[in-house]
Amino acid sequence: MSEATVARPPLPRARSANQLVVLVVEQRAAVRAELAGIFAGQPITVATCDDVPRALLMLGRLSPDAVLLGPVDGRLDAPDSRRIVRAEDPALPVGEGAEGEAGFAAAAAGAGARVVLGQPYRAAELLALLGGLTRTRRVAIEPPVEVGRLRIDAVLPRMWVDGVEIALPQREYELLRYLAERSGQVVPRAELVEALWGGDRAPSSNALTVHIMRLRKRLTDSANGEWIRAIRGHGYLFTVPGSR
Repeated sequence: MSEATVARPPLPRARSANQLVVLVVEQRAAVRAELAGIFAGQPITVATCDDVPRALLMLGRLSPDAVLLGPVDGRLDAPDSRRIVRAEDPALPVGEGAEGEAGFAAAAAGAGARVVLGQPYRAAELLALLGGLTRTRRVAIEPPVEVGRLRIDAVLPRMWVDGVEIALPQREYELLRYLAERSGQVVPRAELVEALWGGDRAPSSNALTVHIMRLRKRLTDSANGEWIRAIRGHGYLFTVPGSR
C-alpha cells in the first residue's frame, strides 16, 4: 500500500542574515494583501497561511521572529494557536489582529509580550512594533513616510500618490524623503545639499535646483497646488496639496 502524500505549506525563500521572518496567520485575502503592502521594501520575509494547524507546522519549520494572528475559523482558533506557540517558545513575539478602532494595546511588557493590533493595520505602528519586539535580531526596520495622499517607501526608491505607485531615481527619492519628513518646515538649501551629498565632492551649483525641478514634475498636481515651494533667501517648503 502506497504511503499517502501530505501537502506541505509553501515556505518563503531562505532567510537572510539581515531579514526578519514573520509568520502571518490570516484567513482574509484582503488583510494578507494589506500586510504584504506594509512589508514591501522592508527587511522582512513573510510566510502566510490561512489556518492554525498549518501555521503550527510552519512555525516548527521556519522558526519565525514574530507571528501575526488574525481571526480564524476551524477546530483550532487564534487563542488556541497562541497557547501552543507560548508552550513551545515563550519568548516568541505574537501579535493578534483585532477588529475595531485602529491602535495598539500592549497586554504585557517585555520580549514576547502579547500585543493586540487594531485593524486595519497602520504601517508605521506595525513596523515600529515589530522592530521593538524582535530584540533578538538586529535588523533596522523603518516605517514608510506618510503625509496625506503621499506615501514613500522606507527602502526602495518609490512613492505612491493617491495609491498610484511612481518609481524614483535614487537621488530624487532621498530628496523627497528628506523634505517629506520635514513637511511644513522651511529647509535651508545648504542643509539639503549636506543631506544629499554629505562630505562627497560638492555638486555643481545648480545640481540641487535640477533635482528639485525634476521632482516637481513628477509631483505635478496643478489642480491642488504646488508641492515644493522656494522661499527666497531661506530654502524650500514641502507640503502635500489637498491633504487635511
